[in-house]
Amino acid sequence: MKKNESNDQMEEKKEMKIEIEVSKETARTLENMARLQQCSIQEAAHTVLERYSKRAKHQIETAQRSADLMLRNSSE
Repeated sequence: MKKNESNDQMEEKKEMKIEIEVSKETARTLENMARLQQCSIQEAAHTVLERYSKRAKHQIETAQRSADLMLRNSSE
């Protein structure tokens, strides 16, 4: 297990190597982000993917809670 720097929780990490095609605009954005953060494009893409993943997870959990609440309210 590795320490998640963003919130100091212990989180299991799984390595995944992926290759994706992106638009020219997205490629430029990643290149600019890498330049500004003084890191590789791969590291910039990793940062974006991790942040998006956390955001998506939060949205899924919120939607699930809403659906559960609606189901409970409709059964009353």
